[in-house]
Amino acid sequence: MELAFLENPSPPEKVIVDRGWDSESLMVLAWALGHVSQLPAADEQCELGQLGDAFPPFADISAHAFIADARLRPDTELQQLQEECFHLHAEGRNARLQNRAPRKAVNIEIIQERHRAINWVNGYDSAPWDEVTSDT
Repeated sequence: MELAFLENPSPPEKVIVDRGWDSESLMVLAWALGHVSQLPAADEQCELGQLGDAFPPFADISAHAFIADARLRPDTELQQLQEECFHLHAEGRNARLQNRAPRKAVNIEIIQERHRAINWVNGYDSAPWDEVTSDT
């Protein structure tokens, strides 16, 4: 999916928007590897500059050093984020379906991407990246 986007000189607008949401997944991956200390609130989009500070070639770190410095967070932290994302995602969906404001501050698009990413990190159904879901 990502490679096809990069190889397309004029992707459709929807594809551009969809790939823009990938920054939320990248933020979760950077957090899970210990390259980002904290995730933004569930109703705040990540700062692209913060991602740039974490990932080569934009960060002042080589790809080799990025990989060498990566330390997967403890399972308890990863599972806690997965559970939190699940509940926030369910709350956001229920609020949308019931035409009401969510009880907790959550942006459904943000949390959906974070939920999918942490599901992948935790080995959700052993599915490859493009097949991981964010069921609620």
